[in-house]
Amino acid sequence: MSAFYVGLIVGFIGFVIALLVAFLAHARVGKLEHALRDVDWDTVADLTLDVAKLKKAAQKWQNNENAQVKVTQKDLIEQAYLNHQLQQKQNVAVLGDNKYG
Repeated sequence: MSAFYVGLIVGFIGFVIALLVAFLAHARVGKLEHALRDVDWDTVADLTLDVAKLKKAAQKWQNNENAQVKVTQKDLIEQAYLNHQLQQKQNVAVLGDNKYG
């Protein structure tokens, strides 16, 4: 078989595959159009706004939660530092009492 016939066969197979893909795309677009035919676009717009508001509220809540965790960690660190200083003062006082006692 010559290269000419191989090229014709490959070209025909490519054409058939492209035609099948086009039919499938047309079917999917038709199915989508049919599904969207009865959609109330005002409701969709309202839902979009509601989702945006919920997203903003969730981000604000998460930011507040992160700030609260940061404050709590800061308070715990300060409390541990104060306890450490108090313990050092008590150790110095105990050593001082033993020295002169």
